[in-house]
Parts: sequence; structure tokens; C-alpha cells
Amino acid sequence: MALVNVKYRVHVTEYERGWGQRPEYYDFSTREKVEACIKEINSKLGKKKETPDYYEVAHEEILS
Repeated sequence: MALVNVKYRVHVTEYERGWGQRPEYYDFSTREKVEACIKEINSKLGKKKETPDYYEVAHEEILS
């Protein structure tokens, strides 16, 4: 198993009505992969007039 040189992390918060929220983390070695992941996850939410029962929000987390 190869180790990945982690430089970037995407922090995803999952929200579900009645259950609260749960954090998830995805690690990447390139900024391009981070941007693609964030775009894919956040595009699912779209622009809705009402808050859905389930959704996820992603943002980059800076690792030192």
C-alpha cells in the first residue's frame, strides 16, 4: 500500500434533519483535486428555496 503525501484536506460537514451534523475529511496531494472535490460536493446543494432534509457542505482546510 502506497502512502499519499497529504498536503491538502477537504472538510465536509454532513447535515441531516433530526440527526444533526457529522464532519468528514478527505485528504489530497494536489490543489486541483481539492478544488474538484469541493466543487462536486457543493454543486449538489444548488440554490434551493428551502433547506433540504439532507445536504453536505465542503471547504478546504489548511494543513501545517
